Amino acid sequence: MDNNLIEQFQLEYVFKGRSVSTLWTCIGTEEGLSRWFADEVQLLDDNHFRFTWNGNDQNAEALCIKPHKRIRFRWDGDDPNLFFEFRIHIDELTHVLSLSIIDHALSDEREDAELLWNSQVDKLRRHLGI
Repeated sequence: MDNNLIEQFQLEYVFKGRSVSTLWTCIGTEEGLSRWFADEVQLLDDNHFRFTWNGNDQNAEALCIKPHKRIRFRWDGDDPNLFFEFRIHIDELTHVLSLSIIDHALSDEREDAELLWNSQVDKLRRHLGI
C-alpha cells in the first residue's frame, strides 16, 4: 500500500485591520504577488502568469479568477486536478478578514509545504505592515 499519496490541504490566516481590496491586490495582481510570493510575476495574457524565483521561471494558468474573492492557479504540466488557490473570507459575525490557501502535496511532503506557505504568508504580513 502506497502511503505517499497526493492530498489537498487548506491553511487559513487572519488579516485584522486590512481591507479586501488591499489583500486582493496582493494575491490577484502580478505586482502584489511579486512582493511576497515570487521574485517577479508577469501576466502573459488574461489567464497565464510567469513566476520567477532566483532566475528560474515557472508558468501557471489562472483557472478561476473572482476578483476580491479568489484566484486558482495550476502550474503548467501539472495534473489537471492539482491546483493552488487563494480565497478571501470575511466572517459574517466578527467581520474578520482571512486568507485561505488551498494546495496539494505528497503526504510525506505536506509538513514542508505548510512551512513554506507559513513563511510566504509571513512575508506577505511584513509587506502589509502586520
